[in-house]
Amino acid sequence: MKKIFFLLLFIPFFSITECFSQDENRRTYSVSCSGTTKKGTICKNKTYCNNGRCFHHGGNCYNNSSSDNSFNSRSVIKLPIKTVAGMKYISINISGVYYDFLIDSGASDMLINSEVEKYLLNNRKINKSNYIQKYYITANGSKMRLNTTTISSIVIGGKLFKNLKVAIGDQEASLLLGMSFLNQYDWKFKGNYLELRSK
Repeated sequence: MKKIFFLLLFIPFFSITECFSQDENRRTYSVSCSGTTKKGTICKNKTYCNNGRCFHHGGNCYNNSSSDNSFNSRSVIKLPIKTVAGMKYISINISGVYYDFLIDSGASDMLINSEVEKYLLNNRKINKSNYIQKYYITANGSKMRLNTTTISSIVIGGKLFKNLKVAIGDQEASLLLGMSFLNQYDWKFKGNYLELRSK
């Protein structure tokens, strides 16, 4: 499967909100979410909320504030990763479905493929009317024009990240978490985690 790698052309804006638990509504153990997806299937997420629902289905142990609650400079966010054949992947929850993204410091932006695009379109999480075309330079020096759009939120390791710009590749494009995300932080790999600190 071919991979698309980009040089840095622009850095999109996004904000991050931590899903702080509300202790009075939080269990000491996780349970399966009792919510159902738009397709009528049972949600596969786990939750600590005492109403038995995850963040996407109205869990009552999360702070759903829409304000920009960037973490302070002394705090560290640890996001779990896994290493396969020397490459580091991170599981990202996009609208209730988990996808494994390659953490790629050689890619300028977050990249999704047409399969993820189709899912988001079908669930009305993105709209083609909001697409903006951008030019990228690939690793071999050729120029490529891709659609870009904004995903309102994703969840990584229980943390909510808002308003992420993504580029949309074809069906064979790799899922990449690139520098437009990483460059917002002082970041490093530590054991089985990606650690983020505010700059």
